[in-house]
Amino acid sequence: MKALDFTWIWPALRQLFTQQGFITVVCALLILSMTMRFHRFLRHIHPIVIPMTLLLVLLILVFHWTQTRTEPKIFSPAVEALARVLPAPTYQGEHVQQAAPAKPPPPKRR
Repeated sequence: MKALDFTWIWPALRQLFTQQGFITVVCALLILSMTMRFHRFLRHIHPIVIPMTLLLVLLILVFHWTQTRTEPKIFSPAVEALARVLPAPTYQGEHVQQAAPAKPPPPKRR
């Protein structure tokens, strides 16, 4: 019997987990599964809480994709349409105004 070669799996997993898109989808699925897990508790609070939670997760994911451009290729046309409407991301120090030059101290009175 021939031994199976799994040496290819570690580089593939490393590449998969370093992609930000994969991590965001995993986080969204985790929140979705937690929402479904606490379905009875959330329904007990108010029936509208479950759809609001799912809509909030979807909006956060779409806005994240719009800012980082890490969306799956199938969603690219929709995210590109949103990216034209929403403001572009700003990074620290990119739009920081330069400090005005210091004024010379007033002359001393005698």
